[in-house]
Amino acid sequence: MSPSLHEMSAHHSVCTIVNRNYPPDPGVTGHAAAELASFLTAHGIGVTAASVAGRYAGGVTGGDGGSDVARVRVPAIYDGKRALPRLAASLIEGRSLSRRLRGGVVIGMTDPPLLNWWLARHCAKRGLPWICWSMDLYPDAFASAGLVSRGHPLFRRIRDTLRRCRPDHLIALGAAQADFLREDLGWDMPCTILPCGIHDESWGTEPPAWHPGPGKTVLGYLGNIGQAHDPRFVRAVMRALDPDHHLLLLSPYGVHARGLLDEAARHPAVRVVGNLQRGDLGWIDVHLVSLLPQWDHVCVPSKAVSAVCSGSAILACMSDRNDNWRMLGRAGWRIDPGADLDAALRQWATSLTPDAVAARKRESVVLKRELRALRDQSFADIRDVVLNLSSR
Repeated sequence: MSPSLHEMSAHHSVCTIVNRNYPPDPGVTGHAAAELASFLTAHGIGVTAASVAGRYAGGVTGGDGGSDVARVRVPAIYDGKRALPRLAASLIEGRSLSRRLRGGVVIGMTDPPLLNWWLARHCAKRGLPWICWSMDLYPDAFASAGLVSRGHPLFRRIRDTLRRCRPDHLIALGAAQADFLREDLGWDMPCTILPCGIHDESWGTEPPAWHPGPGKTVLGYLGNIGQAHDPRFVRAVMRALDPDHHLLLLSPYGVHARGLLDEAARHPAVRVVGNLQRGDLGWIDVHLVSLLPQWDHVCVPSKAVSAVCSGSAILACMSDRNDNWRMLGRAGWRIDPGADLDAALRQWATSLTPDAVAARKRESVVLKRELRALRDQSFADIRDVVLNLSSR
């Protein structure tokens, strides 16, 4: 039986997915890249994964990234925590990754910082079709962190390059992030919505060793507590909980982690744990998620999406403009980041009944089906975009 035109087109199509991390190195963005790579290779598209030979703290592990995926790895320059060396290393790594691109469609993510800027320049110079897969946005993250003003000449120069060297297609984490890029950069090209953190893993039938049993509501703050997040929110949650009725699991990393771990020792409702497997996430009733308002659209925390895909509820301290809340709000509660956090969380804790938790967890079950369907359709759309760009 002769191959179809679609199969023949796929067989001759190649693309490179570019991101700092890729399995077996950990990292949630690398895990997302590997899922897309596996989908594309299963449909006959040749995929190369270009990444940095480094480690990412606290990331998702699992899988080898696909046996049919070719690999290109550039050396890690610096894996420490000092800000200036990290920034300098990121610039060198991003430049190295962009220089390894020779042909085909480029699907570029946004880590290391300013990778999107390097790819924009390189793809424009070499005439390569480019799909921008926006995770955290740069240079916007530098402005949100207070490192540079939006009026600074260097910030404006980077943004002008991104406006001029536009991608052929955009993959955004949500509709609000896509709207922000349209307004800020004039990116009115076609867009695919693909939240990060969607997964298919179900939670085990046996409770983990840390689970206290049915008599307590289990909460969790797992993952990064960096500059985009509010440690005051997590501390206020600690103070609001009753150890007879609640257990908060804490597994943080990032700039505010040490302070939270020190605070945890003073609260009997808090237990510090190591990294949890994805299959354990569903045993947590309510996952805590935080995003400071100045980081709206610049970040869209994947931990909220992963929590809902595990069947859990969320407690979000963020504005109502963020894609997390717009997409997932019916499966949780929102605390206004500008409110009196102690008062707001004491009031919330008194309303945290088993029925209130169960109602939101039922919503998460519906949402996870919708998110998985969105991912599957988005993967198919990206496949078609790659095929169309390859045939130009």
